[in-house]
Amino acid sequence: MSCAWFANLGQPRVPGDALAGVDSSSVKILGHFRLSDWASNIPANSYLTVFEATSSTTNSKEIRVFYNDDTRSFYVGALSDYFGMAEVRVLFIDLGTERCIIGWVSSSIPGTLSDIHFERFREPGSYWADAQKESTIEKNLFIVPITTDVQLWNSVTMVAVQTRESLKRGFDGNGSYYQVEKTFEPPLDVSSHYINISVQP
Repeated sequence: MSCAWFANLGQPRVPGDALAGVDSSSVKILGHFRLSDWASNIPANSYLTVFEATSSTTNSKEIRVFYNDDTRSFYVGALSDYFGMAEVRVLFIDLGTERCIIGWVSSSIPGTLSDIHFERFREPGSYWADAQKESTIEKNLFIVPITTDVQLWNSVTMVAVQTRESLKRGFDGNGSYYQVEKTFEPPLDVSSHYINISVQP
């Protein structure tokens, strides 16, 4: 299933502040996510663009994100392996009334990448599905919109990646549906890691 917010913008100009500390000639656009399909009170053509570039100091690959719409563009931040999983890098973004988690999943995970799942703390007796978010992984990228119970997503209890092969294994009753999974007990506090960006029209 294709991610509904994955867009084709070609090669937009990378804002100068997004290139600090990287070799501008190494920039490779990885993908774009259209925010205006699900986020409220933002310009009609609002996107988060993900790109890869080589660090000028360490020569390692960095994955960064910038915001762009019809009139402006600016640097948001760099993805990091915040969960201590080398295969998954993320960036937490606060849009005001909504939030999202944008990220990248490594092809080093065995199999064909399918979906990524997140779970937050769930009060006893509450419905389990309300505490979960998932997203299709497309071209190694994903975005998880958080439009309800926004403040409850200040902590994470589980991150897991599914592949086509692991899904088949699970359906067949031969093991876990997840190819890679990490749980956090106590829940991992992510509240201070959301980057607030003002994108009101």
